[in-house]
Amino acid sequence: MNFKCLRLNLLFIVASISAPLYSQAIEVYSPLTFNDYLNRNISNSLELTDQTELNSRDYIIISDSENTTLVFTANSNQIKVFNLDSLNTNRDALEIIFQITSLDILNNLESIQENAFTIQPLLHSYYSLGSNNSDELIINDRATIEINSANTSSFLAFELDENHLKATAQYIFEAGSNAFKKSENWIDKWISIENSVLKLTDDKLKALELSFKNPYNSLELRLISGSDFDPKSTQWQTNPFAEYPTNTSNYIRHPFSSTQFSGEIDDFYKSQFRENTDSDANAESFLNDIEKYLIENDEKLRYQKEFYLKFRERLLSSKLASSDIYNGLLGQATVREVYFTMASDMNNQYHPFMVIASYNISEGPNFLIDVPRPPGDGTTNSYETQSITRNATLATHLIKIPLKDYGLVSHFSENDFTELGTLASDVGLSIAESDEYSYASLRDMGIAVDGVKVYPSLNNTLNFASAASEISITGIHVGRGMDLHYHADGHAFNGNGLNLYNSVDYIGKSHPPMIAISYDGILLFGRYENENLEGFNESLDSFGGHMHGDYPYHYHAFSQEKDIIDIRTNEITGSFIHHHLFVGAFKGNINDIPGLLETNTSQVKNTELAKYVGAKNTYTPIPINNDFELEIDKQILLQNYPNPFNPSTQIQYVLPEITQVNLEVFNNLGQKVMELVNGQQSAGLHTATFDASGLSSGVYLYKLTTPSLTEAKKMLLIK
Repeated sequence: MNFKCLRLNLLFIVASISAPLYSQAIEVYSPLTFNDYLNRNISNSLELTDQTELNSRDYIIISDSENTTLVFTANSNQIKVFNLDSLNTNRDALEIIFQITSLDILNNLESIQENAFTIQPLLHSYYSLGSNNSDELIINDRATIEINSANTSSFLAFELDENHLKATAQYIFEAGSNAFKKSENWIDKWISIENSVLKLTDDKLKALELSFKNPYNSLELRLISGSDFDPKSTQWQTNPFAEYPTNTSNYIRHPFSSTQFSGEIDDFYKSQFRENTDSDANAESFLNDIEKYLIENDEKLRYQKEFYLKFRERLLSSKLASSDIYNGLLGQATVREVYFTMASDMNNQYHPFMVIASYNISEGPNFLIDVPRPPGDGTTNSYETQSITRNATLATHLIKIPLKDYGLVSHFSENDFTELGTLASDVGLSIAESDEYSYASLRDMGIAVDGVKVYPSLNNTLNFASAASEISITGIHVGRGMDLHYHADGHAFNGNGLNLYNSVDYIGKSHPPMIAISYDGILLFGRYENENLEGFNESLDSFGGHMHGDYPYHYHAFSQEKDIIDIRTNEITGSFIHHHLFVGAFKGNINDIPGLLETNTSQVKNTELAKYVGAKNTYTPIPINNDFELEIDKQILLQNYPNPFNPSTQIQYVLPEITQVNLEVFNNLGQKVMELVNGQQSAGLHTATFDASGLSSGVYLYKLTTPSLTEAKKMLLIK
């Protein structure tokens, strides 16, 4: 037991705060990074299926038809031959997968070769197969921001010629027109192999006979028509791709990558920046001071410190492992910095935050090309005449996560959105006509552990984004600003291992992983995979959350059947399973959180918000008392929380020493209805959850008995 933390907790207890305290007994962990996943050994063999036809957007493995264990692989900037018998890691498996893309869906071509297609590595969708001066197959830039700075960039257009791949055209980038132009001097060439090197030959007799397979039986990469992410079987939209924002810069010139951002932050907070060798220790030390001040002033962190430190650690570990961002740099961090701040408002109330400077990019492939109906650019009143968003760029977001426990609301309308507006109010609905889905932010409402923003389940037309067929298999898409954001849970949808969190993250764990945190300060955990996980039997409320055991209130990803509604007629036309991340409405009380939903970097210049994001010259020392001590000398039974409750509540108590404990619940007739604890427990703070789902409304008594003392308190169940 950490007695320093225990003294802090007990000081808070003595202050008679009714909200539940956090425990030291919770397992705190987050999902593997995508890089860690790539380097992990394959748990199951890769099952390949023959594919006789090649269609646009198919994912394929290309192999030697005479020796099918020899396949193409995208390694570094080369296309090589790889032996399937040497397949060891997930990276090995993904590097042998390519996507076929028809030329007619590419934007930056001056002319199109009919019936031709490009071939892109799965992990590097902005690159295509090309060739060098020696006719060796290589990977060339086809669509990133750096294409203008390349000396020469080109790619090949292929056709299937019986069982050969024929390069029927070469497209060369011309900076003046900012487009690829078909080479007039190109002659047909076929893929061949020479001394284990993949090359092009103009002699078809030397062409390599190929076979094609797909990995779908063991790695589902398709967004299948009629599935939960395309329940209406929406036709793939052929609208042109939206233009990139005019202020788009490459990674090196990005405000977070240059000294611009660092120069705007106070030196005290910069001690938590990653370039400081003591950054982790400095962050933890300041978080300790925040916790100490809050407790001295009858307040507390919403969760124990370990959650915030682990969340910070996971964010800072996240790196771009796939060339799937227009102006991203392979290997760059997805988050610039994560640091803790604390400042007071005009009423001398202190507000601590975890501040996240995020590029807002995911670590792996986003599969945006496969989205049936992406959001339009909004330039006209008709979707058919708009360009659509199929590309993602680096963003610049300064996100504030409140650390202080501001309490919970019992009804969503207790949170005041008068000035901010909600999805419901945006379409003219009143609060009385709203629910937990529609009384939600018009934009992002949280951030995931990879640094990508998370939106409510509904889009701005009050349709589920998944039912509108506007998200990829990972539950992600881009809006008009080309910012990535999640709307749904890709892991629950396909479980292919390429998602925000995956099945591997549950191995040896007793609770789902921590995957995101909302702007009300409440954590989001993954879905329940099996009934053996802690809290499985505690039902989720209408906000998508619950509390159980030592876990304070938190959200969970979950799946639930929902209606498909025709927005033109408002008629129900079917149903599908929506795989939730956040529902929408905040369960945490947000009314006193400064700058809620403000995430742009202009906060550093804002007279009210600059201090909360740690702007230069805004730090003031926290007025804490470093001399207090409090020893454990008695048993304490706390009032349950929440109270009244329905259907579950938490009961906490403190033991001064290791002892035998019995915790029981009785109805108003004195009949025992449940025994919550019966056994020996250690000194310190303990939490028990009372689930009254099968009981009727009324007053109940909970009694704590030890050899030295018996205590009892009343609680009220209202159904």
